[in-house]
Amino acid sequence: MPLPLASAPLPAGLSFAVPDLLILQAWSDFHALRMTIELDVCAGGDEYEEIVGLYDKDRAFRRWTVWRSAGAIVVQPAMGRQRRFDTMAEALDRLIPAKDRRRSSGAMMPPIL
Repeated sequence: MPLPLASAPLPAGLSFAVPDLLILQAWSDFHALRMTIELDVCAGGDEYEEIVGLYDKDRAFRRWTVWRSAGAIVVQPAMGRQRRFDTMAEALDRLIPAKDRRRSSGAMMPPIL
């Protein structure tokens, strides 16, 4: 008797395309952030192939967590709701750190996320 085929559920987070990781690394360097990549993560009952953490270089506090779902780039700030974007470039356009906003405008602007 043949065994039934069991299919593994699709992970909540998929791996990024290499160009997305390269643009994210360049963006992190430009904004003086530290980027980490965690592989094969289980969190909150979900599985993720890759999760990217963005930190201030001088702190252990994670400002944003980024992963790729089947249909979007997902950004979860340390505090607040997660946001979904069609592309990595679109996500990064919305994640300008507050210290860089002050530099460019001369005044403190609230973070978008």
